[in-house]
Amino acid sequence: MKKENQIRLTKEIIETAYRLLTHKLAFGGLTARNESSFQLEFGHILKTLGQLYEFRLADKFHLEFETYISLNETSIKSKSDRARVDLLLKYQDDNSTTTAAIELKFFKKKITENLIIDMTFLKTFQILSYTRNTA
Repeated sequence: MKKENQIRLTKEIIETAYRLLTHKLAFGGLTARNESSFQLEFGHILKTLGQLYEFRLADKFHLEFETYISLNETSIKSKSDRARVDLLLKYQDDNSTTTAAIELKFFKKKITENLIIDMTFLKTFQILSYTRNTA
């Protein structure tokens, strides 16, 4: 698969999963009362969609929760060259791997008797990619 197609499919998986998650939450199909359950529900949708996007035998989708990634420079927050991310996705085949890191933030406010949930990506997902040497 061409690298640009792999990146496009990864973005499509993330955008579709997020759209499904927000619709399910908005219309009562899912309930997420804290960041952990929000992360779990989003991860479940991502994993299901990602596996559906494994079109060829060589295509593999992998999802990790609460994992570390290497940074190109020292982080101001952690003062190290590693950062913890909520979700790490990998879509790969025999020639290349596309990786996306997602950091989620979950805010909730209580107004009178109603619980209002404000969901926001603190940072928009960024596609990180590299080509694996298959020699």
